[in-house]
Amino acid sequence: RMTERKAAEKGSFREFYEILSYLAPKLHSYVLERTVISVVYETLKLVPVYLVKIIIDDVFTQPSFHKDGLLVLGIFVVFLILAAVDLGTFVGANTKLADMQKQLLERIHRKLLKLPISYHEKQRTGSVITKINKAGHYLAEILWFTHLEIVPIILQLILTSGLLIYTDWKIGLLYVGEIFPLLWL
Repeated sequence: RMTERKAAEKGSFREFYEILSYLAPKLHSYVLERTVISVVYETLKLVPVYLVKIIIDDVFTQPSFHKDGLLVLGIFVVFLILAAVDLGTFVGANTKLADMQKQLLERIHRKLLKLPISYHEKQRTGSVITKINKAGHYLAEILWFTHLEIVPIILQLILTSGLLIYTDWKIGLLYVGEIFPLLWL
């Protein structure tokens, strides 16, 4: 009984990697595109923080209503850009993943239809199709979660560390010394 379970698990992993290999050409461009968008987005999120720093420094040294007003306007514009990028990222990633999933499943279903009748007589084809559909759905969820949740958090930690080290190296090193060891927990 245990050997049957191990064989089934190995088969599942093999099937998963086969499905992933069908997706590989489009997956590479998707990952690259999402990573570039995440880097730009997370960098833009630091601009308002830096502008607020300039405003605070300016208020204590030489207050200027005109200059501070332009900086506040700049913060507002950056937030509008961030909102647009957020919306575009959500819609674009969702559309692209759905398209990739559809093309992947179509390719796999076409290959399944080309199999000889003897295969379909021996195997429960409906069960195979259900497994393939679930695998495609899970793969899309993994990609969605990774590039919309995990990658931005890691980039935000790196960029914030860099900005803090640039602004005040003592505070930056304190931040890095506290945050990055916690990532390993």
